[in-house]
Amino acid sequence: SSAASDVYKRQEMIHFYSPDQDVAVENRPKVVVTYIPPKEYLLSLGKSGNGRVKVNGSFRNLPNQQYFIEGTQITLEALPDSCWHFSGWSGSITGSTSPRTITMNSNKDITANFTQPTYKLEIAKSGNGRVRVNGVEKFLPWSGNFTACSTVTIEAVPDTNWQFEKWTGSITGNQTTQTITINGDKK
Repeated sequence: SSAASDVYKRQEMIHFYSPDQDVAVENRPKVVVTYIPPKEYLLSLGKSGNGRVKVNGSFRNLPNQQYFIEGTQITLEALPDSCWHFSGWSGSITGSTSPRTITMNSNKDITANFTQPTYKLEIAKSGNGRVRVNGVEKFLPWSGNFTACSTVTIEAVPDTNWQFEKWTGSITGNQTTQTITINGDKK
């Protein structure tokens, strides 16, 4: 090809150095190979709420920053802590798919968002009485919302001339005071 013949047409002098002498070699083509580093992009990960993120199967402490070579496929997996839910990604990606594969073709700033759900506690009555919920007296029927994994103490308070018999539904037993953990709606 003409490009190859152009290389050989160039006449250059190449110098070799040794402690004893300077030797010149004439009429030899000089070929230079240039290497450039691959383009890298920064993946910055953060979180909101309580949870962790795996990058290509390995947990990362958050916040985390790591460089990846252009075109690298990265798999992100959001894992909520107990009593929390993964609610979605924000920043350079959106949506709630996890695991999620991305391609490093630009710098990425991504936040994994975790939320603590709330659940409803509903208390009804048969007969005459009230309850104390965490020490606060409530008239029945009553309902309230609590965050997941909350502990709630409920106490039956019968009206005058009435006697507490038992709890039924999500709570059972005949002890006046019960402590429950909120891990879903309860009636």
